[in-house]
Amino acid sequence: MKIFSGIKPCCQCKEEESLAFIKREKWREEAARQKNRLHDLFTHMDRPKWSKPTTKRVYLLSSEFVMAWKGSMRGLSSGKAEQGETITDINNKILLCPHNGLLHIPKINWENEPDTGVVMIKEEEWKTVQEIFNVDHEIRVDKEIEPSGPVLVTTPPACQKCVKSKVRMS
Repeated sequence: MKIFSGIKPCCQCKEEESLAFIKREKWREEAARQKNRLHDLFTHMDRPKWSKPTTKRVYLLSSEFVMAWKGSMRGLSSGKAEQGETITDINNKILLCPHNGLLHIPKINWENEPDTGVVMIKEEEWKTVQEIFNVDHEIRVDKEIEPSGPVLVTTPPACQKCVKSKVRMS
């Protein structure tokens, strides 16, 4: 609240400032809850890796979403961001082609050669993500063990035509 040259604020200004403070605190608490519930994703720790025998299924998120969400959480936690800057929707459509096929073909060696367009998350993180955000498309990757070795199967399946076209363009 700003006081001009010794003039005290009116009741309405005090009320508005009080409501703004309560609103900031509410969003600060929400940011703390989200960071706590998705701690490993926020801190980029204990990420799923195909080399871990326990990793059987992951879900994909756009790395754009994850970076924007982290920035939003930092801003809200510090009180610098406003409610309008919070993220409520996950637009996974950007990971799909016009035919609704996946544009990113997962590889067993993603740990060594990551795809910078996507972030893998664990099943329990996915459940939390669905509770917090509106998700437009679920993108799942399952590891199946074949006689020739592990194979990754995506839902939705990759669109080979668009993936080839994307590779040629890059």
